[in-house]
Amino acid sequence: MEVEIKNAGVEDTDIIAHFFTKVGGEEVEVNETFFDNEGNILLIAYLEGIACGIVYGYILSSISSEKRMLFLYSIDVLPEYQNRRIGSALIERLKDIAAHKNCFEMFVLTNDSNTSAKKLYERTGGIRENVDDLLYVFPINQTP
Repeated sequence: MEVEIKNAGVEDTDIIAHFFTKVGGEEVEVNETFFDNEGNILLIAYLEGIACGIVYGYILSSISSEKRMLFLYSIDVLPEYQNRRIGSALIERLKDIAAHKNCFEMFVLTNDSNTSAKKLYERTGGIRENVDDLLYVFPINQTP
């Protein structure tokens, strides 16, 4: 059976919350304002009517070009649906959206130890530009 991929919207928050709760083990409340920004993209993959995969990302403006880039922030496929090319289908659809939105590239961060993710990204055309890339996170303390 072929995977069906849909653009998610506010009407899908229950499905999204259920999916993320199932993947992460903790109850998740979806921020509905995510869908107010057309640069925020969330796709849901369905197989036989069951939500089995999600990818989401953000379109970013470039300082040096009128073209933009797409940051693939997260992709998850339920364990019982893995190794069925669902992740590949989600990434290919996201690449299509990136091209349609005038993006010059799409990028994603992962851990070197995440061999499944690395295989998925390479299989779908991702290129590891630098072997020594690192990610730094800067927590922002917010005062009320």
